[in-house]
Amino acid sequence: MKIINEKRIKELTKVDLQVPIYQKIIKLGEESGEVAQAFLEMDGAKNVSSSASTEDEDMEVMEVMEVIEECGDTINVALDIIFALQEKHDIQTSDIRELLDYKLDKWERKQKAY
Repeated sequence: MKIINEKRIKELTKVDLQVPIYQKIIKLGEESGEVAQAFLEMDGAKNVSSSASTEDEDMEVMEVMEVIEECGDTINVALDIIFALQEKHDIQTSDIRELLDYKLDKWERKQKAY
């Protein structure tokens, strides 16, 4: 299953190369905060609701989708930063893949340690 349209993000990044990296990093922090806010709203509503009606379930799905939407914004900005740095510093895609695979391996090792 392909979730991310890497080609489209790279195209948008190329249009947006005039935006300084530091501004993109600040935007990443903002988006991360919005994920936290959406989750806290979802979690608070879930803890307050004691009876599960269809309306409550619909609201919960909407709140979950809001968290996913904010995560998507965060992912897009993070990838924009990666692709902007790649473009500006002529970094090979294979080097980025290797680095991200290394990070996945590290995450997997941590999971096995639990």
